[in-house]
Amino acid sequence: MSASFTKMAIVTASTKRSPVVSGGKVGVKTTSIASFKCTPLDPINPGTDSKLSQELILDTPGTLMITYCEAGLDILQGDNLVIGSDEYPIKLVSDWTWKGSNYLELIVIKYRK
Repeated sequence: MSASFTKMAIVTASTKRSPVVSGGKVGVKTTSIASFKCTPLDPINPGTDSKLSQELILDTPGTLMITYCEAGLDILQGDNLVIGSDEYPIKLVSDWTWKGSNYLELIVIKYRK
């Protein structure tokens, strides 16, 4: 990670993933990645953010949020991003390049409480 990105990636997060389906049943999600750094969650701005994120805004029962983390992490659509005691379903994982370095862009849903 670049020094600039390291200064912005101040949130410690983890992920949870459903285990393999067995007997037609899906088990409870368990920790997949125990700890990594990401940027704070920000609401998506449909006027300037990626085209894919704009398409996701259409039928979402909450607020779409975006964060960035280092590339190469095993994070998949359908995992949950865990920050503190809050979990956010991951709707989109895509590659993102900034200042010549590669990162992951994660779009998650923050459900209304």
